[in-house]
Amino acid sequence: MSDLDRAIDHLSRYPSVYHDALATTVVVSPRVAQLANSYPLLFLLLATGYATLADRQRAIAAADDGRPLQDIADALSLPLCLRKVAPEACVQLPFAGWSREASRELGGMIPKTPEATACWLKAIFQGHADCDEAFALWLARQRQLFSGTNLPEHALRALATYAWCSRFSPLPLSQPLSVPWQPDYGLDAACARAGHWAREMAIVTDLGPEGLTDSWISPAVVMGFTFRPILTPEALIDEARVMINCVAGYSDRLARGGTRLFSMLSRDRHVATVEVAWQGPNPQYVINEMRGPRNVSCPEDAVRAAYEWVHRHAPPHGPGPLKEPNRRMTLIGALLAPYCAAHPAVTAESARNAITLLLQADLVRTELRLSMRSKVS
Repeated sequence: MSDLDRAIDHLSRYPSVYHDALATTVVVSPRVAQLANSYPLLFLLLATGYATLADRQRAIAAADDGRPLQDIADALSLPLCLRKVAPEACVQLPFAGWSREASRELGGMIPKTPEATACWLKAIFQGHADCDEAFALWLARQRQLFSGTNLPEHALRALATYAWCSRFSPLPLSQPLSVPWQPDYGLDAACARAGHWAREMAIVTDLGPEGLTDSWISPAVVMGFTFRPILTPEALIDEARVMINCVAGYSDRLARGGTRLFSMLSRDRHVATVEVAWQGPNPQYVINEMRGPRNVSCPEDAVRAAYEWVHRHAPPHGPGPLKEPNRRMTLIGALLAPYCAAHPAVTAESARNAITLLLQADLVRTELRLSMRSKVS
């Protein structure tokens, strides 16, 4: 049997959806056909339009010249270690410009089954395209993700958006609560911190970098307690951090004018977060909610002081009418512009959708966990 016949016979091991494209490529030249045996994934990527036409032509020329397999892989910026991927696991992939150094890390991470390997390849190449090599290598190490048959692309893109933007396009905050992505995070930590980062992005766009200007009720000291309005992104984030509560999610209602928040302090110690609203049959300023650290109930003297503060200092007139829902996603799109510019394959809509997903508490982690329960048969 000739080399060409052996290569053609080898094509039956690839997924059937690629057979026509592979049959066209196998007849390009005998040395290109040999790649089906020596580097099955590279051969499939040549057949399915990977990288640019010029890159594929360089790879074919290197093969025809009898150059080492490393040189052929370099033409397509592919790790040499992926030559070990079996034909059954090969899939069409987005372009990812891998460094030579990546091969040393990836070589020992290739899953054992074709199904898991195909899932792993899709994830790490998409992660590279949506973020960078550091994030892709991190994904490659998350072995628990690849026990399932499929990964939700939008959940991975949400993590990739956080991983890139938190490092290279920081939010305009002097003291952010979120921290930049690091390659030593575990999966759960990465998901949680991505959610914190997205929440801060929403706060910045809802309140604006400079914050709100109308506190409704002036700051004051009543019965030994200080009442201080929460109007800026930094103040809202700090309140959520110190009080360990959920007020970081209140930025939309603050921006629309439906409520105002105040820090209640005693001798510079945070006692409570007070939410004031204008409501009722005969509208007036009322305390809508008042909670201490970790949402515990407040002492009676603090409650009495809060009601006395509203009674003494609330103005006789109400606030302005509620504003229309703000342009949060449009403004978030502006903050994501550097990310989209650095990743041409990522559309502005998909980047905004990533933030929407991250803002839904724990949804990214939940979707990834569900995919892990879908075991490979």
